[in-house]
Amino acid sequence: MAAERKSSRAPVPSDSYSRSSPLELSPGVRAGTSTIRTAEDAAARAVALAEEAGKQGTFAVGGLLVDESGRVIAEATNAVIRNDHLSDPTAHVERQLVDWLAHERRRGLSPSPRNVTIVSSLDPCAMCAGAILRSGMRVIIVAEDNVAGVHENLKPRHMPRELQAQAQRDMAFFGVQGKRPRPAQVAPIFASDVSAEHVARSTEIFSASLREVQQRVGGGGSDAGPRIFEPAEGVFLNLREVAAQLGPLVEIGKGPLNIHEPASRSELMKLLARDGSVLVDEEGNVIVASKGAETISRARTSVLEVIRAYTFIRRTIKDRFNIALPLQRYCSIVKRAAPSEPAKGLLELGATGSFLELQRPTNKLPAMGYMQRANLTRAQEFAASLPQLYHDIGITVGQVGGG
Repeated sequence: MAAERKSSRAPVPSDSYSRSSPLELSPGVRAGTSTIRTAEDAAARAVALAEEAGKQGTFAVGGLLVDESGRVIAEATNAVIRNDHLSDPTAHVERQLVDWLAHERRRGLSPSPRNVTIVSSLDPCAMCAGAILRSGMRVIIVAEDNVAGVHENLKPRHMPRELQAQAQRDMAFFGVQGKRPRPAQVAPIFASDVSAEHVARSTEIFSASLREVQQRVGGGGSDAGPRIFEPAEGVFLNLREVAAQLGPLVEIGKGPLNIHEPASRSELMKLLARDGSVLVDEEGNVIVASKGAETISRARTSVLEVIRAYTFIRRTIKDRFNIALPLQRYCSIVKRAAPSEPAKGLLELGATGSFLELQRPTNKLPAMGYMQRANLTRAQEFAASLPQLYHDIGITVGQVGGG
């Protein structure tokens, strides 16, 4: 393969992607302008935002960020699908609000995570639960989700056991007269019952959106692409040109790399340094890598960053250069080692499920692979604790690359 020219990258602000970057961490979030007086007000507004999301063609989930006085700091809709295309598989309401608050706090504009509550129309998925628990924020929920929600019978059972006491304290459901008890440890404005109609409506509109959006995220349709990444001459140059728009966190290898090949190991370890992640095809060919930005936001681990990057790169390189990259269900995410922190493990495995949405058609590699055995048993326990959807999809973990 001909030598690839090096591309230069403009510096980016330390607290975000570059101002010209096409990626937004919280595209479905807007500043709030109202005040919540009662639990009923909060639930009604969250469900109204969920309906708004459903009309936009994405998962019908909505939410608010409310301070202790009832001031609505921000409102959010799911933004996985935007402008009629897959935009960001991680753009769920709660994850967006966690990143939004972290960004605003760096600007000195918002209260601490412990002084706000996310009001969500639906039980958080594993990714969002991990983001909430890592951030120190609280959440109060309108409706249960028996598909991907982390609760079962109102208890946070679908997460590592080490997190369940914290989740019991920081994650609650609104009370519904005659159906659900009022939560004990919430701000006074949430300590009253809400109408059962809000619960039913939230469940109804989310269920109506679920299958179509899952297919749009994970199905691929006519745009499924190849199963194997086999770059022709010049493809890495094109990849670097597209990736350069996303700032220095995102990296493309100097040439073909494979996690199974000893000759790739030195360059691969550089990409995986500082808890980086790489996305590979089912044969282990490396496509894109990313570092995390956890000092900015606890939800910005390298796994979520590489998911966002690959979603953009795959769409853009097809549009600009007519280069087809593998659909995510043919891919795996690889790190040096599994996280020991339960909330980070929940966040990353949950994000991988949100990236896939549908069952993986291959077992050649686990969905999440680790080059080293460190913390592998814990990661397997984290995966086993996930809600049923993640098992149906095939969110497995394992050692890869021969150690």
